[in-house]
Amino acid sequence: MLSFFNRLSIRHKLLVAFAGILLIPLLALIYSNYLQNQKKELDNKIEWANKLENKLYQIIITRQRFLQYESTTPDFFKNNSTELLKRENSLRKEINQLLASVDHVKTLLSDPAKNNLDSTFQTFQSSCRYFDSLINFIKVKGIEDFGLEGNMRNKAHQLEEADKSHLILILKIRRKEKDFLLRKKETDKIAWEFLTNEYLTTTKNQPAIQGILNSYIKSFNELYEIELRIGDNQSGIRSRMLNAHEKSGKQMTSFSLALQEYSSFKSTTILVLQVVSNSLGFILSLVFALLIAFHITQPILQLSRSMHEATLATPTMDMTEMKDLAERSDEVGLLTRQYNKLLQQIKSSFFIIRQNAQTLEESNKQLQILNTELKSRESYLEVLNSQKDKFLSMISHDMRGPLVSIMGFMDFYKDNFNSLTEEELQFVSINMNAHLKRVVEMLDGMLLWSRSQTGELKAHHQLFELSELVKQVIDIAIPIAHQKEITIEHNLTSANVWADKNMVQFMARNLISNATKFSHPKSVIKVSIESSEKGIHLIIKDAGVGISQENLQHLFDGHVNKSTFGTAQEQGVGLGLVLCKDFITKCFGNIKIESEVGIGTTVYLHFPTPSTVQPSTEV
Repeated sequence: MLSFFNRLSIRHKLLVAFAGILLIPLLALIYSNYLQNQKKELDNKIEWANKLENKLYQIIITRQRFLQYESTTPDFFKNNSTELLKRENSLRKEINQLLASVDHVKTLLSDPAKNNLDSTFQTFQSSCRYFDSLINFIKVKGIEDFGLEGNMRNKAHQLEEADKSHLILILKIRRKEKDFLLRKKETDKIAWEFLTNEYLTTTKNQPAIQGILNSYIKSFNELYEIELRIGDNQSGIRSRMLNAHEKSGKQMTSFSLALQEYSSFKSTTILVLQVVSNSLGFILSLVFALLIAFHITQPILQLSRSMHEATLATPTMDMTEMKDLAERSDEVGLLTRQYNKLLQQIKSSFFIIRQNAQTLEESNKQLQILNTELKSRESYLEVLNSQKDKFLSMISHDMRGPLVSIMGFMDFYKDNFNSLTEEELQFVSINMNAHLKRVVEMLDGMLLWSRSQTGELKAHHQLFELSELVKQVIDIAIPIAHQKEITIEHNLTSANVWADKNMVQFMARNLISNATKFSHPKSVIKVSIESSEKGIHLIIKDAGVGISQENLQHLFDGHVNKSTFGTAQEQGVGLGLVLCKDFITKCFGNIKIESEVGIGTTVYLHFPTPSTVQPSTEV
């Protein structure tokens, strides 16, 4: 056959080549049409799978939107249906119709894929059952005017109308009821049970109230059981429905991937056959072209290959492989020599660029370091500027009064020096001394506050006996308290703490001083130390003027213009509690204040047990 082809003329060889080029694509086209029909059938089945997957996604979204938006609307409980539920039923019918026609798809699948599709159908049916059960539970549960929740709220309103004497207790029960409905926490239910038991005990001789209350309790307990059965995303019927949704989604995805894999295989087969038919014609043409152009194109191809390899390598590569081409005297040799010169120039430029890049990188690193230092200095300057503003505010607000008073006394003393009696001189002296002492205390407090704010004040921890320190503070405070006929009682049990002794002394002194300042004459201040597994507690309780709930929220804000007056017009800077908050934090503890206007204030200082604190000398 080869010898016969060699004996043919170029004309005949071209005719044979052209005949082969026409015949082979024709045969490939016929077979390709056959495969295209199969591909079309497969595309229809893939479209069926995509439609099923889309419907499953739509019904999941519809159910989620119903649970989120329509399950708590009055229309749902009045009509037992919503627009989303109607859409869910419609989608469910469409999905069932698609699943009923699944047999024509199974012929393309392996046994595992068939089983996966059957499991998808079963999982979908399970999710429908879970959703129907969830709807029934929601209907039984109800909302404000429907179901168990409506009945429960109705009974609660009856209690509020029938028993005005226990209205506060009823409101507490309603509060815990609302907390449970919002958060679904067991602790809220326990608190609710405690309050209802208290209410049952209180009204045991009131049968009418007990009847309403028992009905309310029954409705709440039934509602609680329904909530447990409904559950959330981790438990109950809702969780089982979500798991079914997720499982059906994964199963449908696996099924779709199986179809896509089969489709990809078929498409690849068709493509390969088309490529083969086209390639055969191209090869036949190429054979003839190569016979004519071999000696012309070979050097050019070699040069092109060498250039390509040079572009992929670094400029330091060895170019000796192009030596033979460069020694040619034709156009290929000239082109090779010009290319070598260009490559050398590129290599030189490469080294210069690399050196410049290294220099630029080093400069960039230095710039980043300088930028970081600049930002740090800006932050520090902002802190200093803030402290300056606060200092000026404190001086202008709190120190103005004492200084004006001192100036007034000095003017009075200067104008009336010769006519002042000894008692008047003593009065002026005592008042000036008091105001000067006030100024000194304010300056000390401001400086201590400033050091704390800027981080200059460090805590030096040590182990010491808390009761001894508190006893010393009380001994110092007793004479001042006696001036207002205030009694300081103490119960100081022995307790060792790991903290800064000076900071603890400041806190105890400040808190006892505040209790004395804001206590009424002839009242009692109680100071005690309690120890437990959770830590050590220093408790200071007074029967003074108290603090409003609004002011309690801002005691530790650090605002400067909030000095207050005691029951004897004693004035403070307003920074004591701010420093106490900062100091107790540095001692790894916390501070808590409870107060009621007209009743008094209780302050709790909590220190951790020494064994739980990491030994450290400075914070």
